[in-house]
Amino acid sequence: MNAVSGPAAATNVRIYMKMRTTLMTAVSTYATETTGGTLVYGPTTIPVGTFVAGSWITVPLATPFAYTGGANNLEVIVETNATGIGPEGSPTLSKQFRCTTQASNQYYQAWGADSTAPAGTGALSASRPNIQLNFPLPPTITSLGSTNGCPGSSITINGTNLTSATSVTIGGTAVSSITSNTATQIVAIIGTGTT
Repeated sequence: MNAVSGPAAATNVRIYMKMRTTLMTAVSTYATETTGGTLVYGPTTIPVGTFVAGSWITVPLATPFAYTGGANNLEVIVETNATGIGPEGSPTLSKQFRCTTQASNQYYQAWGADSTAPAGTGALSASRPNIQLNFPLPPTITSLGSTNGCPGSSITINGTNLTSATSVTIGGTAVSSITSNTATQIVAIIGTGTT
């Protein structure tokens, strides 16, 4: 966020991600770009207090997106519904997002319409808004509280970045439940069939 001047909340925000093998060498419709995209955030409202000059806006994604890299480009599509009155309801109030000017206009496309999805083609621009993607570190196990136990008993797993763990298996068998999960420790109940 470069600057703010009486901004309003960003309403009905949706963020889509998708992979594409080409750059945006020609204009296209909004419907074409969102087709095949994964809705990773929203719809929700980003509160006005979030928009602070000179800072990043953090948006935790609600749905995982598997980007494979290689020859694929990552396309991020951000939609906000201005509800028919413009983003702030006034041409003198606004938010200015930080942009980087690219060597060509093949990296950014914009559409504009209030209350309904844009129907026409977009406009290519060399001023691409900046985004920053933060990926959680993978969990690591440093030790086990016990190296033996029977189904139904608890086991303590010590490590780092464990809050991002969504499941635990022991010997290929899923635990029956996770009773505690912090950044450095998981306590789980050993599942039936564990050997």
